[in-house]
Amino acid sequence: MTRNAFEEYLEKEGKILENFPADAFKIDKEGTLVKGQFFKEWITFRSQTICDFTGRIRSLVDKYKTEKNPNLKMAAYVGSWYEVYYQNGVNWASNQFKYDDRLSFPDSEIYGENYNKTSYLNNLDFLMIGTYYKTPKEVNRYITLGNILTCGQIPLLGSMSLPDLSVSDQGKVFGASLKNSSGLMIFDNCYVDWNTFFEQMKIAFSIKKK
Repeated sequence: MTRNAFEEYLEKEGKILENFPADAFKIDKEGTLVKGQFFKEWITFRSQTICDFTGRIRSLVDKYKTEKNPNLKMAAYVGSWYEVYYQNGVNWASNQFKYDDRLSFPDSEIYGENYNKTSYLNNLDFLMIGTYYKTPKEVNRYITLGNILTCGQIPLLGSMSLPDLSVSDQGKVFGASLKNSSGLMIFDNCYVDWNTFFEQMKIAFSIKKK
């Protein structure tokens, strides 16, 4: 089924799939990914598939909002490591994003007009990016990158992994997200030590106000 869909995708571009999956990519005996002649097209095809799927979900959400709950929101969680996130078949950057060589992404040939069309941000109300890092500096770096990539199209929330943070670092890291994004997602409540959590949130909000 996937091969047939990819063949149809290539045919629209006047290209013929001759050897699948090697025309997309293969893994050699050393475990190294070897790009095929249609590697870029394969990545774009996969991302377009997810874009189309989320478009159908958006239609269902809008229908339910009209009939049942006008406050319903549609969101997604993604990893903040966009430079390799194409491997997951998802393009969470804005369709207005223009790649700049200063970003030094490893597979920069992917990014362009066709890949931009596979963005699914228009189907979301907000986006949570996994800034699963241990210092404010690292969190700020990836939130900044996220803000560049999404072009302010929708609200962006930094997301923290509690098991990866010591209690003494939580407030500072939470604060970095609150100050530089539209909010905070914490993964997840089962890890919360309620004896210390509210004190750390006070620290976080004090950082936001600075």
